Amino acid sequence: MSANPNKKFNTVLVQTIKNDIENFLENISSFNIIGFNAPIILKHIDTYAQLIYLYNYDDRPFSVAYSGGKDSTVTLDVVFKSLLLHKFIYKKINQKKTYIVFSDTLLEMDPIIIGILNSIEELKEFSKKYDLNVEVLKVAPIIKNTFFSLLIGKGYLAPRKDNRWCTDRMKILPQKKAILSILKNNKNGFIAITGQRQDESIDRKKRMEQLTIDGSFKEHEFKNCNLYAPIEYWNSNDVWNHIYNHRLDWVNANELGRIYAEAANDGDECKSLLEGFETGLTPGCGKSARYGCWVCLLFEKDKTLNNLTHHYDYLKYMEDFRNWLAQFRYAEWNDNRDIFIHGKHRMKKYDMNNHRKGMQIPGGYNLNFRKQVLIRLLETEEKVISERKIPLITDEELAYIQEIWIEDGDLELSVLKIAKNRKFKHLINPMYFKVLKSVEQMKDYSKPHPYHIVNYTWKWIYDLDNKLAFDTSKFCERYFCQMAIQLERNNFDSFNIMKTLIDNNYKFSRYLAIKLIKKLPLETKMHFVDKAKENYIREEWKEDKIGFLTFLGMFYQGEIKIPKEKNLFGFNSEYYEHFEALKEFKKKEDIILCEKISLKDKMRYFDNW
Repeated sequence: MSANPNKKFNTVLVQTIKNDIENFLENISSFNIIGFNAPIILKHIDTYAQLIYLYNYDDRPFSVAYSGGKDSTVTLDVVFKSLLLHKFIYKKINQKKTYIVFSDTLLEMDPIIIGILNSIEELKEFSKKYDLNVEVLKVAPIIKNTFFSLLIGKGYLAPRKDNRWCTDRMKILPQKKAILSILKNNKNGFIAITGQRQDESIDRKKRMEQLTIDGSFKEHEFKNCNLYAPIEYWNSNDVWNHIYNHRLDWVNANELGRIYAEAANDGDECKSLLEGFETGLTPGCGKSARYGCWVCLLFEKDKTLNNLTHHYDYLKYMEDFRNWLAQFRYAEWNDNRDIFIHGKHRMKKYDMNNHRKGMQIPGGYNLNFRKQVLIRLLETEEKVISERKIPLITDEELAYIQEIWIEDGDLELSVLKIAKNRKFKHLINPMYFKVLKSVEQMKDYSKPHPYHIVNYTWKWIYDLDNKLAFDTSKFCERYFCQMAIQLERNNFDSFNIMKTLIDNNYKFSRYLAIKLIKKLPLETKMHFVDKAKENYIREEWKEDKIGFLTFLGMFYQGEIKIPKEKNLFGFNSEYYEHFEALKEFKKKEDIILCEKISLKDKMRYFDNW
């Protein structure tokens, strides 16, 4: 029989289960299981009765979120006790599956992740010993969503509280993948069991109250699913008291307490506090400890990581790297930023109503800065690898980063050079090496077209009638890498087609090649600039105001209008200087004669602007 997820508990059935538990406890001494006795179970009998009710009268499986921390450990321990009670009281095999979901960000602090992985093995053994029908789902971000793939590879800015992309990519998306896996096998949904507690924060308390259906039985964001929070009303002391005095033997209380003590720099506080549990006069253990990523940049200093360096010397090098990177999380408009919006290689303008109207928004970290980050990370890795045993960044991540850098115009294979001691070249998609070969011929060839200007790094491409098809001297490495990549992804031979652009005698028709390339989303959906234009944009960032040439282009495109009103000083506009220069330019019809236009802008005006 399936319980209706929108209804409250059946109080009659829950009371019957409570009676069954009490009757069972009269003979529980025959079960020699540590942490499984009458006083421990009676203390939270309502919770155990409700869990057994959900297990017995609801056909949806349990899904328990497990992080290895104190709250999730106690929650899982409570679930295990409920499964044991169900099995022993009703003499039934636990046919319904209980999923235990652990989400590994791949950046957990070393002492903590070691403890978590050990505890997972312990809970597996415990489940097998008592035939509890448990399946552990360990999930992690896919390569393209790891922290270093996004920050070093794609140039994502360091996460901040107002841009916390790391949680979504590294934790939520993998968890949703696990949820979809569960739902695939259980069309009616599942019951998510969580270690959330109201006393963690006022916001948490409000959210839990808003989701309440009946006590600790809550609404869930996924259709046909519900949430149950068995330790919702526990405080931190209740949690630690359970860990040291009431847990089953799969829980290594001393190890868990030690990790929290080291992380919080509390010494043996997690043990000594037990004397204060009954009175509640002593503060909770390890409240300053944090389970999470060692490179977390959401705050200026990481107290937990710093505390762990007192017990693990090598973590100091990792802390130094983390603190160095943290100084770049404020995302100023500086030379570390790119002019491109990564992933799309286009440029985005501010809203016209913004005071910087028309100025290009900086993208993520530029390629040069990302190289610095990778160099420092690998230098740190060399210092810690003998103690840590595991690299700070995987070969798969390095290969993926190199692929992304090629898309960004890295023709030098910089990742292979920076990580010269790592063997990951075979993991790079062979397509990218074809792309490099195709692009390289565009830089240099021995027989330039007579109309080419040979001192340009990039040449001009003409059609068969010697008409200029497009001026590659104005494009950057990104442009040609993207051209070759898109050709390859559309099953064209990028080498032959790009060879045609520079050799009239080549077997492929130049006309067809140009026609094909112009269909690619290179100049319409993407936007590329040469180095001169990039430098101009960077100067605009420093001035916090668009330059005259940008202004001129926007004026001719109708994006900026001449203000109708004037004041004593001229045009009533924040760009009155540009309007005065425009007025002079229209009058003299020769930019060289314009006194109000800078020499730099005059020179750039003639530089194929």
